[in-house]
Amino acid sequence: MVGITVGVACTSGHSMQSGGAAITPGIIMPGDLSSPVLALHGLFDQGFSSCLGLRADGSVFFIGGRVFSPALNVTNHPPLGPFVQVVGSHTSGFARRSDGSLVGWPLGVIGTVAPAGSYIDVSASGQGAAAIRSDGRLRTWGWFLDSIPTQDAGPYIDVEMGEGVVVARLTDGTLRKFGGTSWGAPQPPAGSFVEHKIGGTFGYLLGIARRADGTLASWGTNAPPSSASFSQRSYSKCVVGPTVFGGITSDGDLWLATQTFERRFEGPFVDAAIGAGAFFGLLPDGSVVKQLGTEGDGSTTPYHLVATDPGVRLTVNAVPPVASIMFAGDPSRTSSFIHCEDGTVRVLDRGPWPEMPVGEEGIILRDVIEVTPIFCQGSVGGALIARTRSGELKGFATRPVANGSIPAIPYRLPSGAFRRFVGESVKSGQRRLFAIDSVGNLVRWNPVDVNPITEIVMIDCVDAIGQGRFSTLNTHDAFVMARGTDGVWCRFGAGDLRVFPPPSTAATDFTLFTIDGQSYPEPMAFAKSPTGNVVIWGAVSVVTLPSPKPVVEFGISFTGGFTFTGCSIFEDHSLEPWGNNSALATAWTRNDPDFTANDIVQSGSQCTVRVRAGDCDNDGICDWDEIVAAGALGDCNDNGVPDDCDLAQGGADINANGVLDACEAIAPGDINGDGVVNAADLGLLLAAWGSKNPAAADISGDGVVDAQDLSMLMAAWS
Repeated sequence: MVGITVGVACTSGHSMQSGGAAITPGIIMPGDLSSPVLALHGLFDQGFSSCLGLRADGSVFFIGGRVFSPALNVTNHPPLGPFVQVVGSHTSGFARRSDGSLVGWPLGVIGTVAPAGSYIDVSASGQGAAAIRSDGRLRTWGWFLDSIPTQDAGPYIDVEMGEGVVVARLTDGTLRKFGGTSWGAPQPPAGSFVEHKIGGTFGYLLGIARRADGTLASWGTNAPPSSASFSQRSYSKCVVGPTVFGGITSDGDLWLATQTFERRFEGPFVDAAIGAGAFFGLLPDGSVVKQLGTEGDGSTTPYHLVATDPGVRLTVNAVPPVASIMFAGDPSRTSSFIHCEDGTVRVLDRGPWPEMPVGEEGIILRDVIEVTPIFCQGSVGGALIARTRSGELKGFATRPVANGSIPAIPYRLPSGAFRRFVGESVKSGQRRLFAIDSVGNLVRWNPVDVNPITEIVMIDCVDAIGQGRFSTLNTHDAFVMARGTDGVWCRFGAGDLRVFPPPSTAATDFTLFTIDGQSYPEPMAFAKSPTGNVVIWGAVSVVTLPSPKPVVEFGISFTGGFTFTGCSIFEDHSLEPWGNNSALATAWTRNDPDFTANDIVQSGSQCTVRVRAGDCDNDGICDWDEIVAAGALGDCNDNGVPDDCDLAQGGADINANGVLDACEAIAPGDINGDGVVNAADLGLLLAAWGSKNPAAADISGDGVVDAQDLSMLMAAWS
């Protein structure tokens, strides 16, 4: 509960990695990929990449980063298997059982219902779907832009779909297209093929087909690759995405190509789901990696895969338990990130921003306990601000340098230690950042300054709340609220101070948002009353209220404009969605009989609902909440488990000082690392005297064990 003041009862004995998950309205990560994966199916929407997958045990999973879209971008928990095939679009998912029957579920608020019968193949795209019956007949259902027959005799053996287009393969290997006539979708090539795939986005068709000799034929609204080597190379599998053609060779390398470029990605891969600027690759051992693309021209060109920079590769199965998920930036440079329980912050989708160093597995920061995403919805800007265990603020601006006509929007941070980063205020285009310093004062600074100097605006700040704003930089305001020892809440813009009193019943868990639009100059705020109900004040006329019953914890994800999604957790660990886009929050609870929500992490204007989060000491407070509350003393070894639990479970503490040995700096002379300097260390030093490989016995570090090392050891004798 980053930035929230009360605990939540956790379900004991569960952890994020064993069956748990972290979800946020719009972005979802899986909790368990322990079973080997057999196949992947890509989902493409709004420039982000996600996919459905089929595990070896027949279960279905979803993974990826997806941004907010009230109408289309919901992702429900897949139904229970086992299944032998899974496909989907941005609105619907379909899974096929071994008996040929189909199960459909909404991936968006639209969704469709699967028809009865036995089928050998199924495909989906947009709001439509198609399948091949056991007798070889083609069956279509849902909505299509052009008239498409609901049945066709065929006989067919395979079907693939793009946006509004169905391409089915007959028993002789030839391809037949249905739909797409109103926007001139091209016909597939003549000839016999053993495999074909359809991709693209609405109004654009990309098709690729593989011949028996492994060569490829490609066609589409976008010009096919001009490289002769790409088409004539021998492939064992063909793949396609929204903007690129591809194939996997017999040695497992993935080749992707556009009309002018081609690129090789080293495998070995056995399957791949190609997304918008990223792909998921399936390895022979059943594990999954995600390859992120790189940004085009650094301004408005989308992230893409066929570039000179290799980008970032993540091992999906190796992602540590996730504490929160978020996205930040602006409309043309948006990335999603995960904050893991090991203290790392990692890029999840889209490439990293300029001046954002990325290590292995997409790690951009370490030793972090709080992260605040800042998203600028209607303009350019935004940032990702983090606070480390030592209290230092670190962050990255979406636009750290000017690019063409796009100006730099800096988010520079002051030095020193801070208890919390609060948020950003904007008033008439003037920006200020706020934080609570190490002694409890509310301070602010100008993020444009090269070396920002903090200014105290409230002494002895009891609580403060800010925004990861979803507004236009120069035309909409954003605010920070703070309460001093007198109990009075004040509202800060960049240069003004006003009293902003909450309802008299409000007590804890304050959350603040700005409502976009000049007709709503006041922010909207939420809090929990002493009786446990959620109360709202400010711009309340645009709010759909939650149920009037006590909650254990609540969170808010602001989706821009006048819309937001609220989530409330109750004592029985059930989750209630509310607000303008409540369907977004119900998505994960469907089809999951073991759904147990027990923690919410509020990060700026976004919240993450944590499912089956751990409570190692069974005290009713989630492990991550204990770690955040303890700060530097909470999890010194960054394993996602509070240090007191590590010690109680037998963690090494040879000197019995209550600090894990792994976290203690080894004193000069403590050659064996047991926490004391004694005869045992002296014996090791004498044994290494004159050695060419002195290792730890070379206390002075000069490459030789001699009298200087002996003197340093005796000076440190315990």
